[in-house]
Amino acid sequence: MINRKCPIYFFIACLIIFCSMNAFAMGSKGGDTKAAEEKTIEKKTNKTKAIETKAIETKATETKATEDKVAIINGNPIYADKLNIEIDRALNSSKTHKDSLNEEQLYNVKTKVLNRLIEEELLFQETQKEKITVTDNRVLEEIEKIKKNFSKPEEYEAILKNLNLTENDLKLQLKRSISIQELINNKIAKDIKISDEDCKKFYDDNQNMFKRADSVNAMHILVKVDNSATDEDKEKAKKKIEDIQKELKAGADFSELAKKYSDCPSGKEGGNLGFFSKGQMVKSFEDAAFNMEIGQVSDIVTTNFGYHLIKVIDKQKEMSVPYEEVKDQLARNLKQEKVSKSVGSYVTELKEKAKIEVFLKKNDEIKN
Repeated sequence: MINRKCPIYFFIACLIIFCSMNAFAMGSKGGDTKAAEEKTIEKKTNKTKAIETKAIETKATETKATEDKVAIINGNPIYADKLNIEIDRALNSSKTHKDSLNEEQLYNVKTKVLNRLIEEELLFQETQKEKITVTDNRVLEEIEKIKKNFSKPEEYEAILKNLNLTENDLKLQLKRSISIQELINNKIAKDIKISDEDCKKFYDDNQNMFKRADSVNAMHILVKVDNSATDEDKEKAKKKIEDIQKELKAGADFSELAKKYSDCPSGKEGGNLGFFSKGQMVKSFEDAAFNMEIGQVSDIVTTNFGYHLIKVIDKQKEMSVPYEEVKDQLARNLKQEKVSKSVGSYVTELKEKAKIEVFLKKNDEIKN
């Protein structure tokens, strides 16, 4: 997506940050009883052997399960597999490889991620006590919202793969996440009010935060070119954008062509990206947009996303954003800050009441 530097990984990461997969099933079924049924004389012997075998298997499983647990929260375990997956996601999101971290740094990452998983588990346990349920339809609605952020199903599937998630994993995690959000809304958020006086005071005391830099409102048409594209694929994409350019010069409507041809999700909106300031777009795109006049259409612009045609709709000089324009969003932000602090206090209370056992060792290996 061209419309912001922030990748869609973050969007999904924001959705799953308070989520956890179901605990892994560790049990195994007993041995075969067919031989015991064939000969009565061997029945007791075989049954005895089966019991002994089952006892050995159970003991081995229990030993493995104990070794695999990194924490137990009120009797519910968190397994090393889950911790390793979440650590890997945390490192990927920060573009950090574990080999670049020393032992102390790696241990800090492990403890922070484990602490988050413990807090999430405590909150989820509270949702169960409160009998909060989330329907499958609600989860499917959230999945559809996520999918709308991608221009192609393949992009959505690639992100899941990169995050080491199946769609079923995502559904399970979203179900937990939504239930926790419902808990927070019911227990905390509904009682927090932000007055207009609170907003106005913050606005007046922090004028520098409400300066709007020079910005451009533009629409664009993208013909995407993957990094792995062959020369032939690049030529086809270039030919396509050139043909679109010809249609524009012949008088075709820019927004209609964007809806028809653009590979960017913004194509559904006629290619409209809204206002953006410097630093929000890749440089070649930004340079083209800021150097154009209102109503002007660019020549073909090449970025790492592919080929673009850009049309500037409007421009704004740096200015102070009027209070009336920001007060609603400001109220939401101030409320979210208060909710976050209250959630922190709430989780601290849950920890004090909970039985939490942690088995994490400094030299535990993180497996990819």
